[in-house]
Amino acid sequence: MLWTGESPRSAAWKAWLRRLLGLAIMAGLLILLRYLLGQPDYLLQGAIQAAAIFLFNSLINPFMFRNQLTEGRYTVTNQRVLVENRVYWFRIRRSERLAALAPPRLLDDGSVSFGNPRKGVLAGHRPNGLVIFELTLRGIPEPERVLEIVREAHRQAR
Repeated sequence: MLWTGESPRSAAWKAWLRRLLGLAIMAGLLILLRYLLGQPDYLLQGAIQAAAIFLFNSLINPFMFRNQLTEGRYTVTNQRVLVENRVYWFRIRRSERLAALAPPRLLDDGSVSFGNPRKGVLAGHRPNGLVIFELTLRGIPEPERVLEIVREAHRQAR
């Protein structure tokens, strides 16, 4: 292990709250629509459907988006960059090989980033040819020092 650090917790909680609020609004609209259509006996069915949507989203979402995980606890080794976080009550882990990633760079906000989709720069390719989603170490202390550690490990991994 060459370096370890964490992104600010507030960003992860904000994302979780946004998802929860979106689900609550969707469930509320579903129940309201059932009620406004004059089908109060379907009110319970609407609530059950909303609960099923929430449960499905809670169980499936974390695993579907683990390859896009960019916030949490970061670990840089001589071969890999690891990102670990909790999504709802699941522990999700993303692991990328340094050799497969593009050279790291420092962003204006003090983050260390591999690739930039806004500028058409890919983060890299996996051995099976799949594109690697942007990997950014956000909110880290001493980003210049971390960038040098990651650059050195990246050079040695290639």
